Amino acid sequence: MSRFLLALLGFCLAAGPLAAQAPRTFVYGAAKGLPPESISLDLYKSPKANAPIMIYVHGGGWRRGDKANKMDLKPAYFAKLGFLFASVNYRLADGNNPPFPGNAADVAAAVKWMHTNGARYGGDPSRIFLIGHSAGAHLASLVATDASLLAAHGLKPSMIAGVITLDTAAFDITPKIERGQRLFVNAFGTDLNMVRKASPISHLRSGQSYPSFFIVMADDRADEGRNFMASFKKVGGRAELLTVSDMSHEEINSNFGASNDRMTQAVTTYLTRQLGGSPAK
Repeated sequence: MSRFLLALLGFCLAAGPLAAQAPRTFVYGAAKGLPPESISLDLYKSPKANAPIMIYVHGGGWRRGDKANKMDLKPAYFAKLGFLFASVNYRLADGNNPPFPGNAADVAAAVKWMHTNGARYGGDPSRIFLIGHSAGAHLASLVATDASLLAAHGLKPSMIAGVITLDTAAFDITPKIERGQRLFVNAFGTDLNMVRKASPISHLRSGQSYPSFFIVMADDRADEGRNFMASFKKVGGRAELLTVSDMSHEEINSNFGASNDRMTQAVTTYLTRQLGGSPAK
């Protein structure tokens, strides 16, 4: 066998588990009238035992999207860091029916499923992280701040090891409803009590224990992240903000996981610090 073929074989053997891994799909909950696919998750095996767990929540304006979207880089990136990686679906808007609060309850149920079953697939349920893009970042933030969502499953926000939000404009939804922004009205309705319940910033209380946040924002909506971070720190929370000037809202999602990407490198630093210096035990 030529040296070239030997080298190529060695490369494939080394890269294969991280580059071409097919996920296993599981239904994580049960909700009347919902198709199983809408309450399912894709689980990507970790190359490490007792791996920290990362749960990704996709975006799509609360009305579209899928757990398989934009998975070109994320599974391999988290596998390289030694994570057990899950990408979750949740219920979406159906006609004129806002999906909240059911979509947030779905994400909380996915966290519960990973907490219960993660060890069976090589994960460490004491080290669960959340990451989301856009609408998914909103839902991840809400699960980490509204204690009632995880309390329905006997869990607390403090059991989450950290939250990474990729460019969400939904930390505080009330001003968008008051301005009549259609995307938000379709997703949450116009009942301001319900809208406040959907806003992560409304759930911040002194004396409560929250996971830390790493907030990524495009320059044109950075004030949203700054306002949330300021409110979060006022109640004793720990948060960092990274503003990105060279990527669009969609590029923040599609570029995440690239080895030469500044945003990804900053998230790696955050995760390494959260895990005490090494993402994998």
